[in-house]
Amino acid sequence: MADSNGDGTSKSGSGSGYMTGIVIGMMLGSVLGLLIFDNIALGFGVGLPIGIAIGMMGQPRRKPGGTSAEDA
Repeated sequence: MADSNGDGTSKSGSGSGYMTGIVIGMMLGSVLGLLIFDNIALGFGVGLPIGIAIGMMGQPRRKPGGTSAEDA
């Protein structure tokens, strides 16, 4: 596997929040799509943006680069 680091644990990549969000969105979207819209494709369309937003909330924000006017 390309994502494992030798001891069986996987590395945390930059796209892990997106992947978590896509999985959450697909699960929630399929359930909501079948219950509300009676169409799984509409549920995916609604669930994916919501799931990606949920997945991105768990990621820490990137700090800006080392150059700052206050440091000089």
